[in-house]
Amino acid sequence: MKIKSIVLVAFLLLVGCNGLLGNSPTSIVEKFHQFAASGDVDGMNKLYSSKTIKEKGADKINENNRYFSDLAKKAVAAKENPKVFDVKEAVNGDKAIVNFRYGDQYGGTGSLPSKCELVKENGEWKIERITSE
Repeated sequence: MKIKSIVLVAFLLLVGCNGLLGNSPTSIVEKFHQFAASGDVDGMNKLYSSKTIKEKGADKINENNRYFSDLAKKAVAAKENPKVFDVKEAVNGDKAIVNFRYGDQYGGTGSLPSKCELVKENGEWKIERITSE
């Protein structure tokens, strides 16, 4: 009985610590938007997969992220407090899709339905594509 308890506690700690590390597809989407709102474009850039960086080019990704970050910072400055909400995550092996809304979840200035496609790269979720409808 004692060994079963120890194994159970170790398992719960492992699961809990993994959750704290924040390496789920949804946590990557949330991190991306937090970095945008704080102006951390380098942080945003690091969340992209190597394949996407190679295909689109680091300069183009940086330019797009800088533009989005500027918009997010303006929304924060205007007290709009944009958030990621209404999240639906689907994982299929090393690929994931996160559908979500980004913006004012309380009906103020509105929100954008968005989709993020992610891929697992070296054990970490990375963004392949992020779009708004």
